[in-house]
Amino acid sequence: MDSYVLVVDDNATNREILNKRISSWGAKVDEAIDGPTALQALYRAHEDGEQYHVVILDMHMPGMDGESVARFIKSDSKLKSVPLAMLSSLGQHSNLRNPGERYFAAYLTKPVRHQELLDVLSGILNMEKQKSKVNTRVNTPSSSSQSHKNLRLLLAEDNIVNQKVAQGMLQKLGYHVDTVANGIEAIKALEMLPYDLVLMDVQMPDMDGLEATRLVRDHQTAVLDHEIPIVAMTAYAMKGDKERCLEAGMNDYIAKPVSLQTLMELLEKWQRILENETSWNGMSAAERNDSTDLLVFDRPALLERVMNDEDLSRRLIAIFLEDMPKHVIALRDDIGKRELENVNVYAHKIKGASANIGGVALSAVASQMEIAGNKNQVDKMEILLPELEKQYDLLVEQLKDA
Repeated sequence: MDSYVLVVDDNATNREILNKRISSWGAKVDEAIDGPTALQALYRAHEDGEQYHVVILDMHMPGMDGESVARFIKSDSKLKSVPLAMLSSLGQHSNLRNPGERYFAAYLTKPVRHQELLDVLSGILNMEKQKSKVNTRVNTPSSSSQSHKNLRLLLAEDNIVNQKVAQGMLQKLGYHVDTVANGIEAIKALEMLPYDLVLMDVQMPDMDGLEATRLVRDHQTAVLDHEIPIVAMTAYAMKGDKERCLEAGMNDYIAKPVSLQTLMELLEKWQRILENETSWNGMSAAERNDSTDLLVFDRPALLERVMNDEDLSRRLIAIFLEDMPKHVIALRDDIGKRELENVNVYAHKIKGASANIGGVALSAVASQMEIAGNKNQVDKMEILLPELEKQYDLLVEQLKDA
């Protein structure tokens, strides 16, 4: 792979893993710890008569986030031709209305799997030789259709044209979908059948999507699954719209008119969330206090990420053990101070770092903490904190013996 790649991420562990993998395929790799450093590297390469073939850009960075960096790159005539790959965490709510079409050639979900990274780079670089060796799934609805036929979706949409368009796209992607025309019908459907996810139009007659969502979350109703993921669909992009949807209990947001690529990316994301977090979300309070069903340390997963490089795995563990205590302490302090914005930042860092290191249980708790922080659920964060600290201590104990 004769290519030149720039990896932009504030997390040293993420950068090292990506550098190791990409370099192993023969590519030249540079690293940048933040947006400004990345832009300097891009301009320097341009002045030297070179150009990066791909920039892998983390979306969640302090200061200048990934969206801001991407917007800057695509607005500059010297840089805009450089392909960008978005790097984001499971369940991370991006503010981009349509990232796939506006800025990015592809996307990656952390923790990044070896095959996924190869697929994405091969797709962007049009590496036909590499593509012939793997079954790429980048931007190919037909391949995604083979892995999602068992996922059952409910679409709540009153406009018949929008219904048919959405149904056509979902069926093309391989999903099974039932359709209702308003919130009342949506509630009735959710009382009768165990759906996996709801696509909920916000503006509907009789009962709108916000009111329907509130009833779904109400444990006094007969809905089968009160925690089912609900994605808001709205034609409006007014300031505060997303916040109103989240406050009503919705989990995500997609703007209309919906493109096939955007819909595919959103559903791929939620497929992964459902696969990785069902074991945690489905636990009772008692079970959450004793998370024996979740691995504390998944050593094989860590070794897979570093391509069985024992030295690199030990270095990453050392970095985690040195860096993570301050984040856990800061998280605890900020929950006590009710500084929710900082809580989200630290929970996100703990979630990503522990996932990369193979800390499955800790990452799951930190993910729930981040979601609770996004919803300003202070009581839930206080309940989750002891479990987070417990899983952190257990992980540290196992990492020291690794």
